[in-house]
Order: sequence, then structure tokens, then C-alpha cells
Amino acid sequence: MSVRRDQVAEQRQRPAHNPVVVLTEPEREEYEQKLDAYEVMLAEYRSRSEEYDAQLEAAHHDGLTGAWLRHGGRQLLEEELRRADRHGTPLSIAFTDVDGLKARNDQFGHAAGDQALITVARALLVGLRGYDHVIRWGGDEFLCVLPGLTQDEAVRRMEQVRGFLAAGDPRLSISVGIAERETGEGLDALVTAADRALYSARGRQLP
Repeated sequence: MSVRRDQVAEQRQRPAHNPVVVLTEPEREEYEQKLDAYEVMLAEYRSRSEEYDAQLEAAHHDGLTGAWLRHGGRQLLEEELRRADRHGTPLSIAFTDVDGLKARNDQFGHAAGDQALITVARALLVGLRGYDHVIRWGGDEFLCVLPGLTQDEAVRRMEQVRGFLAAGDPRLSISVGIAERETGEGLDALVTAADRALYSARGRQLP
């Protein structure tokens, strides 16, 4: 094996082990005080970080249903559009409307309507995949973002959601409008297509 001579000399001059540093009593006390102060600062930072995360979560999620709020949800949808463009993958969205919510509110009160929204949101969150997105788009409307799914696959997925909803509360039903993104289609055009599909689907089965 061939090595440079100056490297060999440098290796011979290195100490066999690292020297042990012995602190005096005042130095040790100062070190411990600094360590305690650092731990206090770190705990405060973690507390503020957790508080910030909680505030960020509250700012982007609906407090009643746990779904994304519309503004944050639009940003998610825009990200999925860009991802679909990069990878050439399909993307479908599904507008979901809670049937008869106004009548339920009028007959049983807003608490009953809120419970219906919670039940539907739970069915969506359980029935969809972990990387799908559920957005509370309006009062009784949820927009589900389904990356990688064609329209036919999205229909089957939403039928599964119907099954979870029926198991949770057979009295509840939803209308669903599904649109698969066309090549190069923008966010607003895609949402409009799904909204039109929902309008056609109200009171009927999935398309």
C-alpha cells in the first residue's frame, strides 16, 4: 500500500487518546448552571412549538368535523394538481353533500345538524385513504381530493364511504359528484365540473 509521507508523520504525532479535561469546582457549577438554563430554554421552545403547531392546526382545520378548511384545502388541491402534472397520474375529486341537512336542522335543531356533519366527516376520513384529503368546502359540502384515482376508481371508493356511513347512521345519506381531471385542467375548472356532477347527483346514486 502506498501512502503520502506527510500523512504517516501526522499519524505518528497524534496522541494515543484524547486528554481528560478536569473541571474545577467553580467551573463545574458554572457548567451545570448553563446546562440547567439550556434545558429550561429548550423546554420553553418545545412548549412554544407545540402551541404554534396547535394554532396552525386550528387555522387550517374545521373545529367541528376535523376536515381541512377551504383556504388550506385549495392549497392542498393545487399541490396535487402539480404532482399529477409531474408524474402524469390521474386525479379525481368528489363533492359530497349531506342530504336533507336543512330539514334536519329545522326539525331537530342545529345540534342535530352538527352531529350529522360530524358523522359524515368521520365516514369520509375512515373510508378514504390516509393520503386523500377531506375539505369542508361549504356549510354542508365536503370536497374529497383523491390522488391517483380515475373516475371509476373514485366511484368505488365513495361507495365504500357510503357503506361506512350506513353502518354509523342508516338515517343519513349523501349525494356525490365526481370529476376526473382532464390533462392540463386547472383547479377552478375541475371544481366546477365536480360541482355540476353533484348537482346532477343530488337525490340519486353515484354517477
